Amino acid sequence: MLSMLRTTSVRTAVRPALRMLHPNSSFRCISPSMSTVHFFSTKRESELEAENAKLKAQIAELEKKLENKPGKFMAMIQANGLPFLVWWTTLYGASGFTIYYGLSRGWFGGSDAVDLIRGLGLDSYIDLDSLNPEYGNIAIAVVLNEILETVRFPFCLATTPMIKRAWTKVRNQPEKAA
Repeated sequence: MLSMLRTTSVRTAVRPALRMLHPNSSFRCISPSMSTVHFFSTKRESELEAENAKLKAQIAELEKKLENKPGKFMAMIQANGLPFLVWWTTLYGASGFTIYYGLSRGWFGGSDAVDLIRGLGLDSYIDLDSLNPEYGNIAIAVVLNEILETVRFPFCLATTPMIKRAWTKVRNQPEKAA
């Protein structure tokens, strides 16, 4: 049936019949092969295309800003690669372990977490008999390690090029046969 509507002979036969039914109106015979274009639809389409192009430009600009955002940890990892991540993790773990070990051995601080809580006057709010001093030392070590991040991160960034050179030097050495 659709193939019949597409033929010109059917269209030419239908138009006069429609004009006879409504002589004051002008009809346009629409078939699936014809495409009708209205002024309003093309105007709206062009508005949407312009808005789409504008949004794509904004997305590209934001992605470019996100790539070059300084101070973002993932951007640093992407820029400096695996040597930076290994170096930063080593510094983080070493400082955290050193702080914890020093607190538990009494090398610095001179006391454990229970004495610190008592010194801050929080013993009226916390039952000190139920606290395990080792857990308190872990908590203090974590907090102090995070405070050290303000010094550790810039140090890590400054020394990463040296670590990267050493990393590539070690990785590019040929293995010796035993």
